[in-house]
Amino acid sequence: MSQSARTLVMLVALLAVGLGVGLYAWKGVYEPEQKETKQKDVDEHLFPVLKLDERAVDGAVPRVEFVRLELTTSGQTSVLERESGSAPWRMSQPFAGAGVDRIAVDGITSQLQASKFKYVADEAPDAAALKKYGLESPSFTVQAEALVGEARERRKVKLVAGAENSFNGSIFMLRDDEKKVWGAEGGVKWAFQKTPFDLREKELVTLDEQQVSKIAVKTQTNDYTIERDADRQWVLKPTKPFKGEDPQFLADQGAISGAISGIKSERATGFPAAEIAFDAPTEDLTFTVGEPAQRVNVKLLKVGGGDAGSAQVYARREDAHGVVIAEVSSNALSFFDRNPFDMRDKSVLQFKKDAVAKVRVHLADGAELVVEKDATDGGGAESWRVTAPQQGPAKQFKLAALLWTLGSVKGSELIEDKPKDLKKYGFDRWIALSDASGKELARLWVGAQAKGKMDQKYLKGTRDQVVCADATRLADLPTKLDDLLEAPPAAKAPDAGP
Repeated sequence: MSQSARTLVMLVALLAVGLGVGLYAWKGVYEPEQKETKQKDVDEHLFPVLKLDERAVDGAVPRVEFVRLELTTSGQTSVLERESGSAPWRMSQPFAGAGVDRIAVDGITSQLQASKFKYVADEAPDAAALKKYGLESPSFTVQAEALVGEARERRKVKLVAGAENSFNGSIFMLRDDEKKVWGAEGGVKWAFQKTPFDLREKELVTLDEQQVSKIAVKTQTNDYTIERDADRQWVLKPTKPFKGEDPQFLADQGAISGAISGIKSERATGFPAAEIAFDAPTEDLTFTVGEPAQRVNVKLLKVGGGDAGSAQVYARREDAHGVVIAEVSSNALSFFDRNPFDMRDKSVLQFKKDAVAKVRVHLADGAELVVEKDATDGGGAESWRVTAPQQGPAKQFKLAALLWTLGSVKGSELIEDKPKDLKKYGFDRWIALSDASGKELARLWVGAQAKGKMDQKYLKGTRDQVVCADATRLADLPTKLDDLLEAPPAAKAPDAGP
């Protein structure tokens, strides 16, 4: 055999050996290690809900829907259930049918699915070791069930928590029937160590103010209804108006929104075990909500107080989901138990800003300034022009600020209802607002400094009433033509030449 032939045979033999070693490394070492790493990653999850390399038909990760949670801590067991991932959670034990705290439940399911054990504390503990790890008398347990994939296969896990590792703050845990003792991140206890009270929904009333169309209020001292008008503004109707008072009137929109927000923000501070009778409630509130209309009734009952000891306030909510009785703070009694006339809209003028097409300003010296809105062709930005005593473009920002001021100024005190002598109030100027047809929408009369009241002026507006109002809010009202007329551009200086 020639030298070149021997060299070729040797190269082929070396190549074969190399391929064999590579194949052995891939099949015998790398693939098993890769599989072990994947399996380890799956195993180390608190709830390894997915099997190794499990994929849906389209290659995506299968959908996981938690449907049952059972948590035991301090000897109290809570069971939460739902039919599917789109259904709401309800508590089946110990408060059957009660709503649950969604944030708390989301924290539990997130920890179950995302958190991993940090280490294995003991591969094969005996009874003495289990006692040492605090697993003989668990600090809390968690049992979870989830539906996985299109087949909705039910998979379960049970976690038992023991003592805290004083070295690193981790928690010793057992999982299902596994022998080994795991070490979990110490923070998991904040998600899992929940009592029935922790898990129960504490929101008293779930309301979307925009969906509320009517509120009936009956307390020991007040009786009225609040209802939306055609413009969706709140109108207040006392059940028994006083003689000479309007049977209905525009309510302070902010006050009503505040009352609704207040009752929405109330949270249960406890759930009484004993029966509470609401036959004679301190307050009875009925909200009409949605379309078709549904009723949400809230009864509040004050018990005790004064010689009877510290007061307690209980609430009974009844809606389409059933009845809930809870203890709440005394603040719950303050939102709607108010004299309806104290909730009257205190705006001096009532008008729709979009409807205003003309503004007339009558000054103290008898002069008048007139500003009119230009017609627009297709939804462009509105513009204003001064039409008297001379014509020219108006200061757009000034008109916008003026209308906002006129709509927001509120009376601080009623001075006289249906006044007979306006001269004594020094009304020497006014501002009138009209629509495109010339119909007057509102007129504000501005008078003298209110007697004995610093920074207060007399005003008369939409209602036939003289009121006091903060004079500083009126500082931007126009007093001369230059306040409204846009100054012409400065003339360009002539070119001086070379």
